[in-house]
Amino acid sequence: MNKPFAILLLCLFSLVVKAQTPVSEAQTYGKIDTADLKMTSCDFEKDANAEVLFDKEKCYFSDKSRRNVITERHIRIKIFNEHALDQANISIRYLTANFEKVSHIEAETFNLINGKVEITMLDNALIYTRKIDKDESEMVFSMPATKVGSVIEYKYAQDSGMEPTFPNWYIQNTIPMRYSEIISAIPYAPPIKLMANYRPPDILYLLQKINTTLFKSSITNSPSLPNEPYMRSEADVLADVTYTPTFHHYWIPISLHKLPKVLLDADGFGDQLDKEIKGSDTITNKAFAIYNEKERLSFVFNYLKNTMTWNGMDSWYVNNDLAKAWKSKTGNSAEINLVLYNLLAKSGIKAYPLLVSTRANGKISNSGSIMQFNRTVVLVPIGADSTRFYVLDATNKYNTSHDTPFELLNSVGLCLDVFNEKDRMVAIKNVQPVKKMVLIIAEVMPDGRLNGSSKIVDYGYNKSTSAETYKTQGEKKFIDYLKGNDNNIQISSLKFENFDVDTLPLTQTFNFNISLSASDQNYIYFNPCLFNPLNKNSFLSDKRLTDIDFGYQNDFEIRGTFKIPAGYKVDALPRSLNLTMPDKSITFKRALAEEEGVIAVRYTIDYTRSLFTKEEYPAIHEFYKKMHEMLNEQIVLKKL
Repeated sequence: MNKPFAILLLCLFSLVVKAQTPVSEAQTYGKIDTADLKMTSCDFEKDANAEVLFDKEKCYFSDKSRRNVITERHIRIKIFNEHALDQANISIRYLTANFEKVSHIEAETFNLINGKVEITMLDNALIYTRKIDKDESEMVFSMPATKVGSVIEYKYAQDSGMEPTFPNWYIQNTIPMRYSEIISAIPYAPPIKLMANYRPPDILYLLQKINTTLFKSSITNSPSLPNEPYMRSEADVLADVTYTPTFHHYWIPISLHKLPKVLLDADGFGDQLDKEIKGSDTITNKAFAIYNEKERLSFVFNYLKNTMTWNGMDSWYVNNDLAKAWKSKTGNSAEINLVLYNLLAKSGIKAYPLLVSTRANGKISNSGSIMQFNRTVVLVPIGADSTRFYVLDATNKYNTSHDTPFELLNSVGLCLDVFNEKDRMVAIKNVQPVKKMVLIIAEVMPDGRLNGSSKIVDYGYNKSTSAETYKTQGEKKFIDYLKGNDNNIQISSLKFENFDVDTLPLTQTFNFNISLSASDQNYIYFNPCLFNPLNKNSFLSDKRLTDIDFGYQNDFEIRGTFKIPAGYKVDALPRSLNLTMPDKSITFKRALAEEEGVIAVRYTIDYTRSLFTKEEYPAIHEFYKKMHEMLNEQIVLKKL
């Protein structure tokens, strides 16, 4: 989507790496090489589900006034397997607030039937417009007759409306791209920086200056973005190029340090901060009656969180008047959280609007503009210490008043001091470890079963995850989540405590029965590390291309006692030991002992950091490999 005040960070590479022959520029709409239909895999990424055969863009002014830019785009995609069929669902976003328009949509699907090319054209009556909010809409359609082996193509024109917006050119996609180009008839300044965490290593990227105003950039064989565990966001790592036009004041972004006055004077933000909200006095009067400020804060937050419903739209500004949002009990993220700001301020709690970017939206750049932000939340200082604060977001029913929302962790926000027209960038992170405890009492049966009971205690984000999983997916799915989808485990009598009490951990108790399938007439084998939150190793790959972001520091502890059946003795018991990362950022401890027919076990995994660079991955990979070998070691009992 073209956005006003685009982030003006750019990159330029005039290099060729593993050069390959580009796709012919003569490929026109409606004409296809049967070799593309016969393809069964991507030449340079064999396991890809689909491949962009080409993605071509042309940008030019609509007239001599240079008021708006027309972008023509033509895309062709090959479907290799059923996992890529969702590529046929097309969405083209545009800003109605800038009077942007999408037109001249054409789409068709190619299939090879009995050696002949069959073309199915999209019925334009099936194209529809979906309103996202008052400023943004999208054109939506599904490609016809799409199946494994199909090639889909579509083209359209997009008018930038009131702003001469130059589109971002993505040199990478979530699927591999054989060829991509952008031809511009608009003068622009040289790009200076790549806005990406991960740059694909094997891209042919060429910039050609055709004349003083006409430029062509192209790439071939761009690999897909790797979907790696604990990768923070696609938005942080997808490589793209943004060019700076040289001639127009519209292209100068609102710099972050100039924002406070601009925002406080803006419709949809500053005019809403002290809005009179009828009917809210009942809540603020009840809040004032609560002497403890932390409890008062929790009361207002929980009331609003459970009363208003987020419409799923993110924005840093208000689309509808706050009074209307309060009356309808629904709104976008800014509307809900600015109502929260309003109620907190009227309840005697110092609060500030905080502009943020969610994980899915990507990290904030210091040299960027307001368009990087996609949500407004609320910052509440803790005492007189300016470095300690709560970050409140009432859009999610599972957020709490004292835990920063997970999707904002390890980012920065722009805090606005409304009264003094000042601002400051604040680091949003959680420095306190989050605990999870698993307590087990069990008895090993002579017939090769393990019977017992367990108590799991979840704090902070672990509590939010468990509560949301149970309430949104139901008990059956939650039990599968507890079991780690192990069909040998049966769980019954599941009970909860403190589900709706923010200040207390979530306690889950249940009985379990496990069939120890590896046991025989003389030996019983079992792993005492049950209901382990790290039951699968997320770092099996030898290589890592992106940074690791766990979000927060986690402390896991598993304690258990296991009674040995009469007529058996311990034949093998994993030894007690410690394993530590070279910088002591992660520590794993295991302790086991046997006395009078009872085996006591304790496992602990502690983190002191939540962020690791891709350069640190070899140490993470080796640590997790050894840790999971130890987590999977079994106790062996031998029949006397």
